[in-house]
This record gives sequence, C-alpha cells and structure tokens, in this order.
Amino acid sequence: MTYALEGYEIERIIKSSVKLALSEFLKKPKKNTISERLAYKKFGKDHVRRWLDGGIIECTRNGSKANSRKNFSYYQLSMIATREGIEEKD
Repeated sequence: MTYALEGYEIERIIKSSVKLALSEFLKKPKKNTISERLAYKKFGKDHVRRWLDGGIIECTRNGSKANSRKNFSYYQLSMIATREGIEEKD
C-alpha cells in the first residue's frame, strides 16, 4: 500500500515531529546526576530502591557523612526504566 503526500503535508509532519522531540528533550535534566528525592519522584521510590538494593544502579554522595545528599545517574535510571517498561513521571 502506498500513500501520496503533498509537500505541505510532509512539512507539517516534520514540524510536528521536531516540536514533539524538542519538548521531550527540554523536559530532561541538563546534567546527568539527579538527587535521590527527584529520582524517587520521576521513577518511583519502590523501583529506585529495588534497583539500588539489587546492585543495578549505584549512588554517589556529595560528602563523606551519612546524611550527605545521594545522587543518581539520570541516564542510567532512564535506560533501566525504559528496559523495564516503566513510564517516567514529570
């Protein structure tokens, strides 16, 4: 089955695709690391804890104290969530 598209239709499809891709790109954090709180919010606390306990992901701390902030790799979390079919929350 073939479809014939006019030039303006192709232009409209490309513009809407670029607009959607750009809006998705702008939602993502500018840096690779996100805080523990934001990771819980975006991917779900249960999922992040399970991945951390299972050794699938690692966290880094800003300081050496026990109460220093935990950071996670956003890209690592995003890839694991995609692989498991988990929707990222805004």
